[in-house]
Amino acid sequence: MKKIKTTDLIASLIVAAVLLAFSMATSGLFKSENAKEAMHHLCDAFTAPGVVLVCVGALSWASSKGAYDIFGYGVKMLWGMLPFTSVNMDNVSYCDYSREKAEKRSGWRIDMLLVGTVCLTIALVFLIIYLAI
Repeated sequence: MKKIKTTDLIASLIVAAVLLAFSMATSGLFKSENAKEAMHHLCDAFTAPGVVLVCVGALSWASSKGAYDIFGYGVKMLWGMLPFTSVNMDNVSYCDYSREKAEKRSGWRIDMLLVGTVCLTIALVFLIIYLAI
């Protein structure tokens, strides 16, 4: 399992807090007239950063496994066909390109996935409270 760096976790928490504050400010949470309406806005406010962070974490996991190497290879091949570029991809196969990318690849952002999951869990709690009121 990948070890989570503290700086990455703090950065993910800051992103979540900014998205949460923006969502709370624009949803009308502070103008709620009753508890049910406030729970509705809180559920929505925690869902937004949760979905964004979970999706970014999932996309970074897919990227760490090489899911998008084909797109980079295709763009470099097309760019290399243009007469005014210095990119030379004539003798580079996709297998060689993918192997080279795998050697340079860094880890994925598990911190974003975890913070997003926590936000979605909090949103689920507010949803349960909203439905119980």
